[in-house]
Amino acid sequence: MTTVAFIGLGNMGSGMAANQAKAGRKVLAFDLSADAVARAVENGCEAATSAADAISQADIVLTMLPAGKHVCGLYENEVLPNAKSGALLIDCSTIDVESAKTVANMCQEAGFNSADAPVSGGTAAADGGTLAFMVGCKEENFTAVQEALEPMSKATLLAGGFGAGQAPQPAASQPRLPADRPFHPRFESNDRFDPPRATARLHLKNRHRPSKIPHPADPRPVPHDNHETTPLTPPGCAPLPPARRFSPPHQLC
Repeated sequence: MTTVAFIGLGNMGSGMAANQAKAGRKVLAFDLSADAVARAVENGCEAATSAADAISQADIVLTMLPAGKHVCGLYENEVLPNAKSGALLIDCSTIDVESAKTVANMCQEAGFNSADAPVSGGTAAADGGTLAFMVGCKEENFTAVQEALEPMSKATLLAGGFGAGQAPQPAASQPRLPADRPFHPRFESNDRFDPPRATARLHLKNRHRPSKIPHPADPRPVPHDNHETTPLTPPGCAPLPPARRFSPPHQLC
């Protein structure tokens, strides 16, 4: 039976540890909060007397802590001095890239395989085992990391090397313009990842073209020809200024 040390039983960690136990693994849980440990025991985990006690018996060490300073301190003082040879070390905390790389370097120097695997999803996903993990590790270790996270995961993706799991992923997190859209020299390179800026540039490009959108009070039909037309203006209203394409008309009366 695989033994898992789970350190950090907060809002996310408690559900994650419970899903490791539901998968038939022996989970040694530890947290500074006695109430959190008691809830973990109710969910099928075993209470560890200390972080070192849990880590020393584990095949897989999972940590879920608030910030980079806590992760670095735990690895330096508890994880690396007590982990048994061959243990897989995975930090699921959401921390800064530099802290993640610092922890990875410490693990490499001590001879351990490690990964940063921050989670995406709320407490409901943590409880339901449907979290998404972006993993930063060596490619040859990804399969082992994926298997370790499987009881908690709906999707586990390799983002790159150490620290890549914590790094922003603009291509994945932001919408792209259509891939077949021709590149225009007036567009900056960042426009491909910044549709609002690209749209603003289109508005500027078309700002002098007359609008075919009628005034809301104008009963006349919209022309359907393919030529530019003068904006339609209701009686008693000031002429409409050139309207931006894709924007609502401006009523001046």
